[in-house]
Amino acid sequence: MLIGYNQATSMKRSSVETDVAMCAKHGFYGLEMQTDLMDKYMDGHTPAELGDLFKRHGIKCLPINALLSLYYNDESVARLRYLCECANGGGAETVLVAPIKSGNDMTETINAINSFVSIASEYGVRLALEFLSFDFVGVRSLERAMEVAAQVPGLRIVIDCAHAMGGPTDTDTILKLNPEQIEVVHINDLPYKASGFYADSDRLWPGEGNNGLDRIFKNLMAIGYDGLVTVELFNEEYWELPVDSIYSAAMSKTKDFLRDYIKL
Repeated sequence: MLIGYNQATSMKRSSVETDVAMCAKHGFYGLEMQTDLMDKYMDGHTPAELGDLFKRHGIKCLPINALLSLYYNDESVARLRYLCECANGGGAETVLVAPIKSGNDMTETINAINSFVSIASEYGVRLALEFLSFDFVGVRSLERAMEVAAQVPGLRIVIDCAHAMGGPTDTDTILKLNPEQIEVVHINDLPYKASGFYADSDRLWPGEGNNGLDRIFKNLMAIGYDGLVTVELFNEEYWELPVDSIYSAAMSKTKDFLRDYIKL
């Protein structure tokens, strides 16, 4: 299993240059860029320079996170083309799609994603859909993401553990997946809350919660998943730590948790 790093884990301390260097220093396979931070880098650089940065440090440009729309319009098409150009330059194979504030019905969503997949294919880039458990989102569960993927050839799925634990997903649904359908697993943990309401800032280091992360990984192991996991937390308390400490904890906590399931 390959361990990557997502910039959301150190958002306050992050930049593309800093995080590429930190990934190399701490032994991460690669960096999953958040698009707002990538945009800042791209304001003064070309896609080719982005690729050179990753090559110099010997790490992989992981899936770009993300196209935040399931609406097919001129704005979203232009944004997707830009993200695909960045993926090509950086060496990423995938752009993630996240259904932020989608009011689409399922037919509109599926039609939009089919169109996005066709556009991404022009660049040799694939797309992966991340379900989000928030109430205002149209694709809130793994079950719903699988329904979409069943009607969009080539679309992969992202499993964010916090959204799987904190929303309507039955994590045993993982057992119905072909492991090749999974693009990336965002690893993080959550405390149990009786209210059932979770914010991104509730995320904890892997192994420090009590909301079912063990079951998610037991199910992933049961289907033979051995792909990419990226550490993705939005915990604002962690953002206050020195960046080197954040990276050190991200790797050590993730390895400690995963040792119960796999050989690293």
